[in-house]
Amino acid sequence: MKIKVFVYGTLMPGECNHQPYCHRQIELPALGYVLGQIYHLANFGYPALAIGEDRVWGYCLSFPPGFSLEHLDSLEDYHPGRSPRENVYDRCWAKVFDPQDRVMTEAWLYRMDLEKIEQYGGIYLPNGRWSGQQKFIA
Repeated sequence: MKIKVFVYGTLMPGECNHQPYCHRQIELPALGYVLGQIYHLANFGYPALAIGEDRVWGYCLSFPPGFSLEHLDSLEDYHPGRSPRENVYDRCWAKVFDPQDRVMTEAWLYRMDLEKIEQYGGIYLPNGRWSGQQKFIA
């Protein structure tokens, strides 16, 4: 079975971590969204996704069966054996919707606790989109 991961930040096509971390994908990235809230973490230069009801846009990436998520977990500072408070992000399962609002698939994604986002000075992005080329104003 393919391993699916929804990405909304530096792992998206065209962003700085896509090629080094996602080169093993086996299908073209599929545009879609998940429900949540997205914030820009200005001190770090990347976004965080929190629980919410906004459309957060990104891409669903498909990797070959047996693909290990350890490489992505390392980038996101997620370790399955640690407590959620020790991890920067939490890896969780979510429904991914296509642009026509139909459920496309379910996939892994990395989400951050809103309390951590606030500690990091997160800037809320009401349009649900993040880009490394975008200028963010608090």
